[in-house]
Amino acid sequence: MATASADEQVETFAIRKATRRAVPQLMAIWGPTFSGKTYGALLVAAGMVKPNEKVGFIDTENGRGSAFADDSAICKLLPQGYDVIEIDPPFHPKRYIAAIRQFEQEGYSLVITDSGSHAWSGEGGGLDMKEHDKGWQKAKLWSKRLVSAYCFSPIHHIVCLRAQEKVKVLDGGKTYVPLGVLPICEKSLPFDLGLCFSVDGEIDGKPATHLARPVKWPKVMEPIFGGWKPQLLTPEIGRLIREWNDTGTSGAVDDRIIKQSRSVAMEGMDAYKKFFAGITAAQRKFLGPYHAENKAIAEQVDRDEAIQEVDALPDAVELTIGSKLRCGGKIHEVFDDGDEGYRWRECVA
Repeated sequence: MATASADEQVETFAIRKATRRAVPQLMAIWGPTFSGKTYGALLVAAGMVKPNEKVGFIDTENGRGSAFADDSAICKLLPQGYDVIEIDPPFHPKRYIAAIRQFEQEGYSLVITDSGSHAWSGEGGGLDMKEHDKGWQKAKLWSKRLVSAYCFSPIHHIVCLRAQEKVKVLDGGKTYVPLGVLPICEKSLPFDLGLCFSVDGEIDGKPATHLARPVKWPKVMEPIFGGWKPQLLTPEIGRLIREWNDTGTSGAVDDRIIKQSRSVAMEGMDAYKKFFAGITAAQRKFLGPYHAENKAIAEQVDRDEAIQEVDALPDAVELTIGSKLRCGGKIHEVFDDGDEGYRWRECVA
């Protein structure tokens, strides 16, 4: 049986009694164009936040996120209004992450992203990265980093996603199986979402404009969503979600800071320095045992991001041991095999 070497450190974990905790909610609303995603998200958000809590909005739709700023119902429900960060192309996931971090650092309680689909299918998003890099590695990596930013955020998030009818082709094109209205995003994203609504589309074969139905929710929220009939998204839905969430015990703030710090470190040193400078002195002291490891992670991310992309690997003998290049979406490094000399090998980023 293999044993750990003397210089290996075995990680230990805290063991605690399981209790349901009040944690930030990560939910999505998807549907076709003009199905009411944006307005519905604002209504739900109004019910989820408490008086004087701030709502932020990441707008990738050319300013359309501000269209409801003077809507009478929204003004009544959110008398303090909501604040917008507008993102134009390129829609690289790192720009979404930067906007999320800015809202976190400035004390917002909930952020709406509209549209999250651009991070995958928009100009400069995941699909564009795949074409540019001739491989999925960087596109998948940044998609994971964006999901991590949402998952370990200390605030609530509602992500609006575009959607379209999709079918599965079988029997060499002879059979088409309808899959329904599905969101436009990296395919693993819905697995990380806690609560998902599908709006518009057809229900029982009939058009149901602006009506929503939950398509994913935690089992423990069955009393709220189990007997759901298609209906409009309202502040009442947001209020029910908040009240259910608040019945959980308060999670340890320190635990969330540890997880968030690791997530931020995966974005590089600049992001980590900004995060570390923005937390309290007590939080910085608590992160002391994790700080060096987080910095090492951030530095490695920066090194990997700086790796040059090439169409073909040059002769390894022309480079030094440890030199790295990305080719065909994979990172390769030069090593000395002790026999034939310097050669290339694929390595983990």
